[in-house]
Amino acid sequence: MIANSAAGLIFFISGDLVYNLALLDDIKTKKSDAKAKARFQDAIDVPIDSHEELILNSIKYGFNIISSEKHEYLDWEFIKFLNSIVERDVVNLSEDNGRYFIAVKWGKNDISPLEEKEVKTKIDNLNKIKDPKIRAIEFLLYSLTSKLFGEGNKRMSFLVTNSVLISNNIGILSVQKKNIKKFNTALKKYSNDKNEINKNKLWEILDRSIITAEHSDYYVY
Repeated sequence: MIANSAAGLIFFISGDLVYNLALLDDIKTKKSDAKAKARFQDAIDVPIDSHEELILNSIKYGFNIISSEKHEYLDWEFIKFLNSIVERDVVNLSEDNGRYFIAVKWGKNDISPLEEKEVKTKIDNLNKIKDPKIRAIEFLLYSLTSKLFGEGNKRMSFLVTNSVLISNNIGILSVQKKNIKKFNTALKKYSNDKNEINKNKLWEILDRSIITAEHSDYYVY
């Protein structure tokens, strides 16, 4: 079970997280009133095609799962399960499921899939990090710049990260619309050159994107 403070925060900004994740995938969504956005009912009032609707619904379904199950640590089987949800009916649209461009939209590095053993070792090492916020963000940095899966990698990465943050009653990480360009630029730089300066800039953006129950009153829609 999720603590009451986290549960209240989840309800408060659940629609906003779905909305912002959709924006990261260029889904044409539009927020209406605050109540509709919080419930994410009737919040889509511009036409979207069937492909985008599948992606949007998968994000909503994935968020429902991470807000109802507790995962304080990274779980490879749960990660695979979440990705199977967000890539469902999308990966089949491609004839070649073996090679995709990196999840970073503007990245130019065509990379090969990672071996499962290598990924599991990395996750085991990340789980040794005591601070759950650091553990969650480090996974996000790793997952966004690695080819864990062919499709849905970005959506899965944010859902898994938020699963750890929510389960540890830290908050919810949601990159706001006004910060998406800054986030994408920092992510592109870190993806192409994983030096400490690029990492720290991206880390700062992600850290500032975490909304806590204590500071939800400062949250600007």
